[in-house]
Parts: sequence; structure tokens; C-alpha cells
Amino acid sequence: MVNSSSPNGSPTKSKSKDNNNQAKKKDEKKDDNNKGATKEEPQLSEEDLLLQSQLHDSVTIAVDPTTPPAVRAAAITRLSTEVQSATGSMTSVPKPLKFLKPKYAELAAYYAGLPDSGAKCDVARLVSALAMTMDATGKQLLECRLAAADLVEAGKGEDKPLAEWGHEYVRSLTGRVGEEWAARVEGGKATADLQKLVDEMVGYYLAKSGESAAVDLLVDTCGVGGLMKMLGDKKVERADRLTLYLIKTSEYVGEEERAEILEAAEGLFEREAMYSDALRVCLKRGGGGGRI
Repeated sequence: MVNSSSPNGSPTKSKSKDNNNQAKKKDEKKDDNNKGATKEEPQLSEEDLLLQSQLHDSVTIAVDPTTPPAVRAAAITRLSTEVQSATGSMTSVPKPLKFLKPKYAELAAYYAGLPDSGAKCDVARLVSALAMTMDATGKQLLECRLAAADLVEAGKGEDKPLAEWGHEYVRSLTGRVGEEWAARVEGGKATADLQKLVDEMVGYYLAKSGESAAVDLLVDTCGVGGLMKMLGDKKVERADRLTLYLIKTSEYVGEEERAEILEAAEGLFEREAMYSDALRVCLKRGGGGGRI
């Protein structure tokens, strides 16, 4: 008979091994529970809870048909102001956008049911800005902005700049405009309403030292041939950077686009009285495409 208490006995070793395994499983279970705990949403501060409550209350007031029009307009103004202040500089999704996400569908439905008016114009801009992070289809960002522009043109709304919604909004809208432009050209549809947005966005980028974004947008849409007309008498603060990017871009496009881009660069050099540079571009245009 084998003594179970013997240090050399196999039953004792087996029991010890089982105990170790059980202890290990318990530790693993604790670790799993701890991991799950870290995934929970952090508690909102009192300040955040107050902001969330105020935003939700503003939505409730705005969409309630029994609320007086002036009060509803004030609620939309408050929502717009909060979103604009938050999207001015975005390194992460701002709190107003996070807090308004559950209310997006409600605001979009409210916008769709409004008659053409100044109020609808304001709501259209707000929904467009919220769509930047909330619209799964990606369509309302541009559609609502174009709708607001149409209402302004019809005299049923005040014209307001894209820039008031921040750089990230303009950048997101730029991508949608490029996609929509390509789809319309392919389908033989008009682009006049998009052209107005392109003109405004190009002006915005040039004012914000975004020369490359401005040129890329023009190449993706109407081409750079109309750049001089867009600029008009406006001073270009960094004309050297703009022309340099135009020249570099000309090396990556077809011959027809290349000639158009170099012509724009030459015209810009002349406009800025940089005649020696204009001459070099002129020679490049007619000299077989050598590098400047």
C-alpha cells in the first residue's frame, strides 16, 4: 500500500497540481473581470451632465410643435453655437457631438418636416454639421448644406460661411463634394450648385495656408483653369507656395490638365509681378515639359 502522505507519492503530486490549476483559473477569471471593468464608459462629471441635459432639452424644445417659433429658433441657435464652438479645433469627437448623437435622427426628421423658411435653413446647417460624425450614409453632410444654400438663394435664409463650423467640417465637406462632382459628371448632371461650394472652400483654404488642399480640390472638380477668376483682386498671402504646388501637381496629370495648371501658375506669377518666374513657367509650357 502506497502512503498518500509520502513526499514521493503520486496522489499528493496530482492533488497539488489540481489545486494550482484551480488557483490559476480563479486568477484568470479575476483578470477577465478587471478587463471588462476597464471597458465601461467613464462617469460623466457634473459639468458634462449639465451640458448633456441642456443639449437634450434644447432638442426637445426645438422639435416640439407647441413651442413658440421664437423659442424654437433660440434652441436651434444654442445647439448650433455649442457645436460650432466644439468643432473649431477637433483632436477627438467633441462632447456636444457625443451628447447629440442619440438625438440626431430626431433632428434630421424635424428638418425634413419643416416648410421652406429661415428656420429650415438654420436647421439644415446644423444637421449637416452633425452628419459629419453621425450620418451612416454620408449623404446628409452635403445634401443639407446644399439645401441651406438653395434656401438662401430663394430668400428664405441668411447666408453664412462654411468656416463657422470649423476646419474639420470644411475638410469633410470637401471629400463629399469631390465624390459628388465625379458622380454628376459621369451621369451628365449639372454641377453649378457644387461650384459655389468649391469657390468658397478654395477661398477658405487659401486664407488658412491650405494651398495644397485648394489645388487638390480644383483638380478633383472644375479644374484650375478658373483659379485666377476665383481670386479676383484678392491678395494671395503665400503665392509662392501656391504656384510651387501647382507646378509640382502638373507633373502628375495628363497633358491637357498639365497645360491648364501651368497656365494658372504663369498667370499667378504675373499677377504677383514675379516676371522671371512667369517666364520660366512659360518656357516650361512650350519647351517639352522639362523640370523647372
